[in-house]
Amino acid sequence: VCSSDLSRTLYLARTQAKASQQVGAVFQRVSAESQTDVHAQAEQANPSDGAADAAHGRLEFEPVTDTSLLGVCVLVVNDEPGNLQVVQGMLETVGATVGTAQSGEMALTMLRQGEPRYDVVLMDLQMDGMDGLETTRQIRADSLAEVREVPVLAMTGKLMDREREKTAKAGMNGFLSKPISMVGMVREIQRVLAPRADGQTS
Repeated sequence: VCSSDLSRTLYLARTQAKASQQVGAVFQRVSAESQTDVHAQAEQANPSDGAADAAHGRLEFEPVTDTSLLGVCVLVVNDEPGNLQVVQGMLETVGATVGTAQSGEMALTMLRQGEPRYDVVLMDLQMDGMDGLETTRQIRADSLAEVREVPVLAMTGKLMDREREKTAKAGMNGFLSKPISMVGMVREIQRVLAPRADGQTS
């Protein structure tokens, strides 16, 4: 069940991740390529802000385990059922609770329902009908604060400067490059959720 108390669930996730690490993480084989990909995504997400990039590099992450996203509620938006299943399976493996939407319109409806309350949205950019950019614009313009303020991460192939600018203008908080890596996905989600958790604990 998705919790509305994000700070508590993230604290629980970190605590249990440490305990899990003592008995063995489920993802011990993190390749050098995956680690490089994580840093590359962080740099691309904020290409003009060297200070922000450096700060991101100093964040301390726990190893990715089956509790890394415990208590975090994620909405995955993609019009390809097969892609939805793959990403949902990856997220559930690391403890997340996952909702899926096969269109932008469906995603907006699910967010506005308010129960469960989603902590982050993974949004495919290329969708028939309302694409990921337009869906994000409507999220940012919504009358409900819990919808308007939800972090949105783009899921896309190689993101060129022009596309990166479009995602930023639409209000997206970052992106996940395809093929999506487990480590990169978990750490990018943790990155965008960290300020929200800090805000609730301050």
